[in-house]
Amino acid sequence: MNRQGIHHERPGADAIAPATDGPAIEIGEGIWMSPGVSNSYAIATDDGRLVVNCGLPFEGAIRRRAFDAVCAGPTRAIVVT
Repeated sequence: MNRQGIHHERPGADAIAPATDGPAIEIGEGIWMSPGVSNSYAIATDDGRLVVNCGLPFEGAIRRRAFDAVCAGPTRAIVVT
């Protein structure tokens, strides 16, 4: 039986953790990540920010604080993947 492949290599449930009050991590120019169960990303634009994946409902306030600290302006759009 071939046991290779991503489904045998990715982290298990023990690696899943909700977002914390830690700072957003800059991963590129004008792009920040807030890690959690589902990572959330903020992208700076001239009109505010674009958020990709907001995370779980209970993580909302944590994400907003993290992104407010690094990317000023209102959230103009949200993309859910």
